[in-house]
Amino acid sequence: MSSTHIYAFTWDECIKKYEKAREFNDYTRLSYIYLKSTKNCLVKFRNFLIQNPDPEFTVKAMSNNIALLEKYMNNLMPNYSFPKNNLEQIPKYLEMNSSKPILNKEYTYFVKFDKSCNGVHAKNRIYTAKHCNISNSKNLHFDLNYIETKDSSKLKIAKLDLNKKGVFKYYSMSKEGMFYDVLLEEKDCKFYKAKNNPTGINLSLDLADLNKKSEIRSTCLAIPSNSGGGVFQDGKLVAIISKTVFSKEKFLYSIVEPILEVEEQ
Repeated sequence: MSSTHIYAFTWDECIKKYEKAREFNDYTRLSYIYLKSTKNCLVKFRNFLIQNPDPEFTVKAMSNNIALLEKYMNNLMPNYSFPKNNLEQIPKYLEMNSSKPILNKEYTYFVKFDKSCNGVHAKNRIYTAKHCNISNSKNLHFDLNYIETKDSSKLKIAKLDLNKKGVFKYYSMSKEGMFYDVLLEEKDCKFYKAKNNPTGINLSLDLADLNKKSEIRSTCLAIPSNSGGGVFQDGKLVAIISKTVFSKEKFLYSIVEPILEVEEQ
């Protein structure tokens, strides 16, 4: 592949990310996330141009584009509910400069189901969301299902501690999105127990939700098509992501389903 093709492919990828940001223009947090991803793409593209100059794309033009995106992002900040939460891509391979890149073990714990849902393999079970209706899965409680596996995962489970922060990890399973093939990680997630009064847009509401007296909510977002993603504390699986609740353009909260029952804390 020629350098021209590499440039074009990289530039096209950045444009796709920007178009996604425009698509979610009415959703402040999603727009911010996609603008940030576009900026990161342009920074990489600019760094590549510094090493490999090309008359079609100038470093100055890329710097101007990056500055413009930063301006857009700063304008969104006052309405950005949780600016301290960091949504990042988890690298699929480690030691990329070596002759044999090493697969990041994080990826061995996650399963992508055809029904736009995640699954997380811990010990001898794959945990997922009940509303995903994955075949051969059994219900553990409320919106938490599991599939028995013959092989055992090294990932351990633990009880969710409401007094500790956690991490969301998941694939965004929307095939129209840009994160379908890469794991996302959002840190500094806070958790709290709330009375089960459904609010906002909750498209996957079912009887399992209505039977709850209370539910565990999180301040972390988890962008669309995240069901069945993992919630971690101290490197252990403590819950799965059940759903994300919006009201118009405003993110309200995410609902998580603990692997083990959580007592009042």
